[in-house]
Amino acid sequence: NPSLAFVLADRFRFPYVYKESSKLVLDILPTFHQTQYFQQLTPQTGLLLLSRYFEYVTSIGKLKSFDAHLTFEHTCATQFSTDRLTHAKQLKQDFSHRITSAQVHPILAPSKCFKLFFEMNQQNPSLHSCEELFFEKYLTKNFSEYFGKFEPLE
Repeated sequence: NPSLAFVLADRFRFPYVYKESSKLVLDILPTFHQTQYFQQLTPQTGLLLLSRYFEYVTSIGKLKSFDAHLTFEHTCATQFSTDRLTHAKQLKQDFSHRITSAQVHPILAPSKCFKLFFEMNQQNPSLHSCEELFFEKYLTKNFSEYFGKFEPLE
C-alpha cells in the first residue's frame, strides 16, 4: 500500500521509502488527498505534496508553449532531404496530438502522461530513427524545463 508506506516513511523519516512512495502517491493524489492517510501526514509533507502536484498540473497546461518552441534537428535531413519538411510537419502533428491527449480533465496521472510521451516504440514498432531520437532523447532532455527533474521509480 503506497499510501501507508508514504505516511510511515514521513513519520519515521525513511528517506528511500519516502522518495519512492511519494512518486506512487503523486500518481493517485486526487484520491489520496481525500483519505485518512493524507490527514496523517505532517503538515509540511502534505503541503509539499500538493505543491508538487500543482506544479505538474501547471506544466501540463504549458505544453502548448513547449510545442511552439521545438527546435529539433532532424537526423533524416541528409537521407531524405526532399521529405524533410513533410516529415517535420508529421512529427509536429504527432507531438501536438499527444499534447492534446495529455490536456484532459481529469488530469492524467503523471505515470500515464509519461507513457503517452515516452513509450513510443510499443505503440509504433516501425518508428523511423529520427522519430526515436525525437521522442527518446530530445523530449527527455527538454521536458525537464517544464516538469522539473524526473526520477523514475527505482
